[in-house]
Amino acid sequence: DLSQQDMRNFMYGQNDARNGHTMLYNQLGGFAFGLGTTLALDGGAVPFLTPLAYSLGMQIPVIRVKEPAVSNLEATLSPYYLEGYNATARSKKFVQGFLSTMAGVVIGSGIVLLSD
Repeated sequence: DLSQQDMRNFMYGQNDARNGHTMLYNQLGGFAFGLGTTLALDGGAVPFLTPLAYSLGMQIPVIRVKEPAVSNLEATLSPYYLEGYNATARSKKFVQGFLSTMAGVVIGSGIVLLSD
């Protein structure tokens, strides 16, 4: 049961995370991890578990609100803003990490198949 202002703050957090939170390092790291794991294990079915492992492992670091992403500075004082921001940023981080790691695994598998 949130008040109208608390719900607005929650939604500000969601929108700011959706529009302004970027995770380029997460994507590059996921791609490198997927590609490296596939090449190290010489292909097979085991590397296809790495996207899930990487995405779950990347849920541990803290999500920080970045100032360029903030649309309403007053809303950042509310704990509901942080809840909305964290929920959206974490799900976005999981999906982007999973997809980039899967791309690394697929490209690595293609390299292994072509080199044989």
